[in-house]
Amino acid sequence: MKTVVIFGGSGFVGSHIIRRLAKKGYKLIIPYQILPDLPKLRILGNVGQIIPIRFRNLEDDIIIKSINNADVIINLKTIWDEGNISFENGILKFNRELIDIIKIKNALAPYIFFSGLGVDESSLSQRIKNIAKSENYILKNFHNSIILRPGIILGGNDNFLGRLIPIMRFSPFIPLFGGGNSNIQPVFIDDVAKAVELLLEKQNYNKSKKIYEIYGREIFTYRSLYLLIGNFLNIKRIYFFFPFSLAKIFFKILGIFGIKILTNEQLELFKNDNLPTKEHLSLDTLGINPNNVSAVIKNSIKKYL
Repeated sequence: MKTVVIFGGSGFVGSHIIRRLAKKGYKLIIPYQILPDLPKLRILGNVGQIIPIRFRNLEDDIIIKSINNADVIINLKTIWDEGNISFENGILKFNRELIDIIKIKNALAPYIFFSGLGVDESSLSQRIKNIAKSENYILKNFHNSIILRPGIILGGNDNFLGRLIPIMRFSPFIPLFGGGNSNIQPVFIDDVAKAVELLLEKQNYNKSKKIYEIYGREIFTYRSLYLLIGNFLNIKRIYFFFPFSLAKIFFKILGIFGIKILTNEQLELFKNDNLPTKEHLSLDTLGINPNNVSAVIKNSIKKYL
């Protein structure tokens, strides 16, 4: 039984990857710092197959031992706001330290890092900037690595639709940040999990091309996506232009009162296109025909009707 260590595995994406890999018989080690729902995590596989471990930092003995024994290491860990830790420490420093440990303790273990479409060191988003810097450090310092850049991930009770659909059902007014004209190319969560499964099976980690862009076939603007959801819900809404400058102030005021809807970093995602460059490997490379995202959205909406 091969062992896979998954940092950040207790979240939405991680749970789908765990479920798929568990069915293939992998032993799954899930390090965590913030206590997850342990029973919910363990039932994704057979008894004893999924092992959550608590750690304080990457130098903990339990982490070193897990890395020593790992066949593959996956990092899904990220942060969305600078609450108790900065983006530099929570993303870039974490990846640097993890790669440095893997190089010493288990250089043969492939490292798969989850990034995202559109990452760029020149981005105004500190989160995106530190993810891009992490990519560059990984690729320069660890040959046995793969970078996955998924688009917005939908389906399977995702957070994006999970927040948006209830708002659209009950609010007659829907804001379009900056006009809602930025383009996105979302992907179904099952296609993302399947990509990880196939990468583990193929084990083509030493090739010169190490970046996979993971996206569906359909391109939407935020406005067209909202209209599609409204059509599936059989409702009509009033969509209005909401300038980014006002939105930032609005959400900051809500935050003062303990109401968190969007962080500044999440708001930044609405400003720019989130599309593949088409310069890297893709789901097609792995033989995956992406699911129709419109159908995924329609299925996600069914539980609300």
